[in-house]
Amino acid sequence: MLIHNMNTARTKVIMKFPTYYDKIAKIKLFDPLADILGSSEDGTFEFSFADAVRFAGHGCPTVGGAYLMTYFGLKALYQEEVPTRGMIEVQMNQAKDQGTTGVIASVVGSIVGASDEGGFKGLGGQFYRNNLIKFSQNFLGSLKLVRIDTREHIIMEYNPHLISGDPMTGILLEKILQNVATAEDKQMFSAIWNRRLEAIMVNEFFNPKLITAKK
Repeated sequence: MLIHNMNTARTKVIMKFPTYYDKIAKIKLFDPLADILGSSEDGTFEFSFADAVRFAGHGCPTVGGAYLMTYFGLKALYQEEVPTRGMIEVQMNQAKDQGTTGVIASVVGSIVGASDEGGFKGLGGQFYRNNLIKFSQNFLGSLKLVRIDTREHIIMEYNPHLISGDPMTGILLEKILQNVATAEDKQMFSAIWNRRLEAIMVNEFFNPKLITAKK
């Protein structure tokens, strides 16, 4: 009975996401290690924006940009082919601790199966995930995705400034951080925060100026 009650309590804290998350296109990949170990019936994983939010612990334009660059970067690299998870190298232009570089790399790496030196070292020299994220690579762009099998690459750039936020965002956030915000302030902040994020992830998803790609 106690275990049942504990499980019941846990179900009440499952993250409930904004409904517009359901409108965002998903990312499908084939993972050969998952296939061998039976972690997925056919070796495929389908990642959603909600998964990216789970990885980061929150939804914001940075996490959204990481997801969008991954989505369109993989489309450019693989065309109609299903991308192979664990066979994609992630390169970042800036240092790991500079700006939002580490956050973006973490989200992208979680989707494509890439990690830095601390990641999974593989089985018998195969399926390794470590050393597949590299920082301070000094190229013109934000993110570079490289196919390990062909060394073909795509450089991605994200331009979130095209979708401006509400002028009240900073004011309300400051009140929240100072613990002086009312319930109405918090509700308004959440609404305008998600209004911009929805514009980025749904309304402007296919805007060619929001995400640019080049070889």
